[in-house]
Amino acid sequence: MTPVRRIVILIALLAVGALIAPKLAEMFPTTADWEQKFQMDAHTGVQVLRPDPRLPESLDGLDEFWDAWDVRLDLYDDEGRAELRRRLHVYLDFLEAEYADAAEAYGSGEDAGGPSDTAQLRRDALRTAFGALADTIIEQADALRDEAYRASPEHGGFDPDQPDFRLERERIRAWLPRARARADELTTPRDQRLAR
Repeated sequence: MTPVRRIVILIALLAVGALIAPKLAEMFPTTADWEQKFQMDAHTGVQVLRPDPRLPESLDGLDEFWDAWDVRLDLYDDEGRAELRRRLHVYLDFLEAEYADAAEAYGSGEDAGGPSDTAQLRRDALRTAFGALADTIIEQADALRDEAYRASPEHGGFDPDQPDFRLERERIRAWLPRARARADELTTPRDQRLAR
């Protein structure tokens, strides 16, 4: 084979390799790729887990949501779905601890100067599960606790325009079993979910 022919073949192989390499990377994701996917999908899942009265009680009948979600979920094996479920439950555990701190600040009228030990552990778990997104969620929790402290009747009497954060904590406690069931539903494959 002539040197020119070898160079032409080498250039052709390099060009084909450059075209195929991105497709191969998609077919064989790295640990970093999976971590990013877990964080993105957990973030999306949180959007339908938040304690927001504007969210529907049930996701039944939201076919467009389920079609889009199932496309994402189909990329996971059983182990991946279990990891995604664990991350969604980390968020719910975090909320439970933060609302308990807010209720304590409201009831006592004392500023603890930061999260309780339990809430701090849950924050650490949230950072591990959600990456940079956790910072925004934690900022919101800090604002909630500060609002509860300022709204405390211990500071200036009862103000009917301020929420009673002890009642909010009880509302969250009552809501958590439904939210945990929804997290499980979100991480159940379509065929199993529809068979129920």
